[in-house]
Amino acid sequence: MAGEETEVALKLVVSAAIPEGIAVQVTPGSNGLVFWNPTTVCYIDADNDGFGDASDPGTDFVGGCSAGYSSNNSDCDDSDPNTYPGAPEICDGQDNDCDLSLPVDEQDIDSDGWMACAGDCDDNNPNIYPGATEILCNSVDENCNGPADDDVNADGDPVSYCAGDCDDNNPNIYPGNTEILCNGIDDDCDLVTADDVDVDADGVSVCAGDCDDNNPDIYPGNTETLCDGLDNDCNPATPDDVDADADGVSVCAGDCDDNNPNIYPGNTETLCDGLDNDCNPGTLDDQDADGDGVSLCAGDCDDNDPARYPGNNEVLCNGIDDDCDALTLDDIDSDMDGVSVCAGDCNDNDPNIYPGNTETMCDGIDNDCNPATPDDTDADADGVTLCAGDNCPNDPNPGQSDLDLDGIGDVCDPVCCLDRGDVDHAGNGIDIADLVYLVDYMFNGGQAPICPGEANIDSLNGIDISDLVYLTDYMFTGGPPLPGC
Repeated sequence: MAGEETEVALKLVVSAAIPEGIAVQVTPGSNGLVFWNPTTVCYIDADNDGFGDASDPGTDFVGGCSAGYSSNNSDCDDSDPNTYPGAPEICDGQDNDCDLSLPVDEQDIDSDGWMACAGDCDDNNPNIYPGATEILCNSVDENCNGPADDDVNADGDPVSYCAGDCDDNNPNIYPGNTEILCNGIDDDCDLVTADDVDVDADGVSVCAGDCDDNNPDIYPGNTETLCDGLDNDCNPATPDDVDADADGVSVCAGDCDDNNPNIYPGNTETLCDGLDNDCNPGTLDDQDADGDGVSLCAGDCDDNDPARYPGNNEVLCNGIDDDCDALTLDDIDSDMDGVSVCAGDCNDNDPNIYPGNTETMCDGIDNDCNPATPDDTDADADGVTLCAGDNCPNDPNPGQSDLDLDGIGDVCDPVCCLDRGDVDHAGNGIDIADLVYLVDYMFNGGQAPICPGEANIDSLNGIDISDLVYLTDYMFTGGPPLPGC
């Protein structure tokens, strides 16, 4: 039967010897027979160096490995075609032959980034490797190019850098060279050798411009000492002799003040100017010819008259300036009455007293400066003078009687008191107009009564408030009758 045949055939196939590690693929045949094909385990070979990746678990392939796979998995770095078992070491810092160790010349022992196989000439010193900065004069080949560049003589002078040349870029600077002053360069590479000096210790060195460093009185900025024949300030343009005032005589020729053209030897001495015009102290600048104790220069306005000098008392009205002060007057009018002392004002402190003035009676003053002009009179010869208060100066009134007390004596007082109380003197008797007249006069500055006796109602003490009261009482309250005139 067909099923039995298949089982027999399968048993025959399976019972055949199969190599260990070979997978068997069984495929039923069309005639009922069973066929088998062997498979291979393959590993990724990413770098195509013939060795598969050791970390790949493998893939079964029938009929052999495909491209990019390998039947072994011993490659320790499947990303590098130069790394596989048995590969030569190539100085790349990698385990090229997969023996799990690096050669010493690939280990960069000093961690300076360079391996011995790559040119590090001392892999135990991190400061030594190709391309490192060469430190001159230390006998170490830092850049691994040989010892030739451990010293230089770039400027070609007799001394190399390591031999002490302090500037190997300048052939004029090296030990043993002559120091050139004031060039700002250490020509001999010796800081002790000065580039500048101040031999005379005047504070200015040669390089600062001292034109004579052996003389401390000569240096730039010094004050030029005239007439000493030296260039004290090191400036030939500064003259050693001058005639600043252009008077024709220079300082060195004896001008004692070269800032004043009026002072020089041989000039005429000008009195009282305080100057030695002729440069001769023996020539006097002042004199006191009249011997009054005040010299000409002290202000004596007339040195030929001993009565005239400053401080003297001015004698009025003598026509002479006794005190040599034009402001001191020889004549005065202190009271400004128009008449001066010299014009005869007998009291120049009172403007009411001067010759020609009108004599004012009874003021006790000689107003016209004429003692013959009387100050009081008794024209009526009644024994009472005008200044004594004569109430009738032109009519004799020896007793000075004044019945109406109006200040005018009875002898010269015309009769006016016709009706006491008729204040307005209207002749119409006593009425309200009289009261109004009296009030207006007393309180409003009205016209004075024509006849004071008629307004002196009580006939006492002149016109006052009691008269107003008396008149009011009489007119309105039945007061006492008015006294007669």
